[in-house]
Amino acid sequence: YISKARMASIRIMQTSIPNKEKYAAEAKAIIGWLGMILYDMFGPLPYPSDEQLLLWDEHPLEGKWLARPTSEEFLAYLEDNLTEAIPELPETQDTWGRLTKGAASMILLRVHLMQKDFVKAKTVAKSIYEMGKEGGGSIYELMTDYSKIFSIDNQRNKELILAIPCDGTKDYSPNQWYCAVMPADYVHTSTAAKGSSTHRMRWTFYDTYEKGDTRLNTIVAEYTNNKNKKVKRGAKNLENGALPFKYDQDPTTNGNFAKNDIPVFRYAEAILGYAEAINETEGVTDLAKHLVNLVRNRAGLPNIEKVNNGAKVASPEAFREAILEERGHELYCEGVRHMDLVRMDKFVEYGKIGLSEYSLSKYNEDPRRAVFPIDPQMIIDSKGVIVQNEAYK
Repeated sequence: YISKARMASIRIMQTSIPNKEKYAAEAKAIIGWLGMILYDMFGPLPYPSDEQLLLWDEHPLEGKWLARPTSEEFLAYLEDNLTEAIPELPETQDTWGRLTKGAASMILLRVHLMQKDFVKAKTVAKSIYEMGKEGGGSIYELMTDYSKIFSIDNQRNKELILAIPCDGTKDYSPNQWYCAVMPADYVHTSTAAKGSSTHRMRWTFYDTYEKGDTRLNTIVAEYTNNKNKKVKRGAKNLENGALPFKYDQDPTTNGNFAKNDIPVFRYAEAILGYAEAINETEGVTDLAKHLVNLVRNRAGLPNIEKVNNGAKVASPEAFREAILEERGHELYCEGVRHMDLVRMDKFVEYGKIGLSEYSLSKYNEDPRRAVFPIDPQMIIDSKGVIVQNEAYK
């Protein structure tokens, strides 16, 4: 699919259609988006050069398996595509859900963070920050109420840099998150909603939230069930953790299909990414603290320098840990926790917290298992050209 997107960008540029640069840029941004997700899950993937793509397009029987590149080579390939795409993309799109300059910049920010290239990450994060109200721009802004970001009544709000549009049907990207979290005995405004009770937020993580954090309003720690009985922490359906609903209820939910758009990138993530990049390159500056405080204050929390007598900003190392915690609280269930833990070398340490000695914690004690195994059939079909991830050999 990465190769198809690259080929699409090449073919588009060979046409004479209006706005071809923008359409080719969208294809290149998709390479970065898809590649970033796959890299986080599996590590580097093979990719052909443009010359190979054109050759194999004309002569498909000449195609061959390619060896996996290094992480540095693959991330550089994603960076190149995104860097080519961003100047050609518009700041806004008439069609909701299409890639924009801000969305592609968010992908590039994540790629730079994966590279631990905080100098480049700072430049990109700053550019996104300045697109928003808090940075002097007008395209994005932090919502006053955290829960409203994900509300069915507040779709397409200005905090969303990119979201997946959902219409509540199985044929067009339904949002299934709320019902995946919801226990069968939970009361929903739609009698047609069906809960599968599969997702939980570990209690050990839930307990790291500060008292008064309004983001807790989107997480349920106890509830009254459909038999009018109180279900408390530790009881059935709340044994392993709280209910991380994130979204509010869509009254038209049918089965487990809701219409809440799914956030992909938010302005708050760019702000926290900017703070992290500043801390890693300049240390604990006033601007870095201000950026974190923008997100904290929105959640009803005091400035970070006032917490624990300033312990969280006492050093770059302490501030790094504080930013990781803030990202976890702000971006829970938005698909960034894994890459955050890997980047900050916390995958093993945090993966074991709150797990029993009989759980999968020992599986996660190997940091090489931060990525999944490659499908063995692919290795067989390639006659060994594709090499398995180290932990699974």
